[in-house]
Amino acid sequence: MNDKKIEDELKKIWDETPVSHSDSEKEASWEAFQSKAFPVEKKKFKIWRYAAAAAILIFLSIGIGTYFNNDPL
Repeated sequence: MNDKKIEDELKKIWDETPVSHSDSEKEASWEAFQSKAFPVEKKKFKIWRYAAAAAILIFLSIGIGTYFNNDPL
């Protein structure tokens, strides 16, 4: 008996047509979901990367300069 009741409820739910929502309701719902699910992350400015790149360029230019300015043996 219980299985028959469950089957009837599921059939009733399956056959019913969904309520149509307006576009503004859909948009508001999506905005609310999006703000909770996908928070906006600020870009983090990592200055150490620029400092490391500058240090590498300085040492590379010093190395190249000394390599090409040495007298051949």
